[in-house]
Amino acid sequence: MAYRKYHGVIVDPIMDTRMRLKQATQSVQDFGSTLNASSCDEALHILEGDQIVDVVFVTGRIPQQEFAEFVVEAKKTKQGQDSAYVLVLKSQTDSQSELASAMMAGADGILCEPYSVEQLVEITKLAARVRKERSDARERAAIGMIIDDVITQLDLVSFLKACGCEPGTSIKALRDLGDRIAMISSEHHEAYFEIIEEKMKDLPPPKKAFQTKVYGGASSRVRQQMEKRIYAELSARKKSDAKV
Repeated sequence: MAYRKYHGVIVDPIMDTRMRLKQATQSVQDFGSTLNASSCDEALHILEGDQIVDVVFVTGRIPQQEFAEFVVEAKKTKQGQDSAYVLVLKSQTDSQSELASAMMAGADGILCEPYSVEQLVEITKLAARVRKERSDARERAAIGMIIDDVITQLDLVSFLKACGCEPGTSIKALRDLGDRIAMISSEHHEAYFEIIEEKMKDLPPPKKAFQTKVYGGASSRVRQQMEKRIYAELSARKKSDAKV
């Protein structure tokens, strides 16, 4: 991965403390630009933009409930979904309950005044780790959804074949899913194999009993409609089984 500097947003209604932290980040080689926001709403506006944001520094002056709500909304934004959220406190704290409260509110880390280069270097490492973890989590979720679709489509193709029908459109859909799997980057291949093993190791064979009657006629339109109905039944059954 090509080297790039880390970019941040400082959320603090007081200009002096915003500028003090901004100047501190400029003393760290790995930090790039740092934008200022005087409120959580202003920060959300920044996070909706095109500027990459790796770290969001939020002053401890903001009430904890407001901070927690901000983090939830920020993680829904384009730039905020993979950012690290750092709560900035006035002084070093050894209180485990205070640290736990900050983490429960959504903080990935804590930065205490007076800022040191060592602390800020650790923040860059935190940002890199958080970005990778959240990106990997999203990728795993997407892979899991594709595999679920493959399983359902395989069940449909198997059922249609067993009934003597030609599963033309279903085969095409299965191939399309295969193309999507082929596009998974090599760095996520291990995750793909882990997920597919997890999902398929206890998978029962497809059920043969469906409410939809199989149509063996020549009309491709009717066959396609039948395939859609069976696919819908399969999907509904899998969702029902998952809730049990």
